[in-house]
Amino acid sequence: MNELVKSIKSKIRTVPDFPKPGILFYDISTVLNDPSGFKDCIDAMIQKVSDLEFTKVGAIDSRGFIFGAALADRLNKGFV
Repeated sequence: MNELVKSIKSKIRTVPDFPKPGILFYDISTVLNDPSGFKDCIDAMIQKVSDLEFTKVGAIDSRGFIFGAALADRLNKGFV
């Protein structure tokens, strides 16, 4: 695991037993609240897709829109 991923994981809050016992919820709002954490997430995504050829970034759900739009902007791609 590279240092970028370690940094991101260290910023994610875990909430045990939410929404019910036995489930460990990973709360990424702590990453979204941290400018360097958010930047690290986008940087890590760019590393994952840097060898691919594509013209658009697609995202679903409200949090997907946050990350997808930022990724598309940084890569100078369309967003859907």
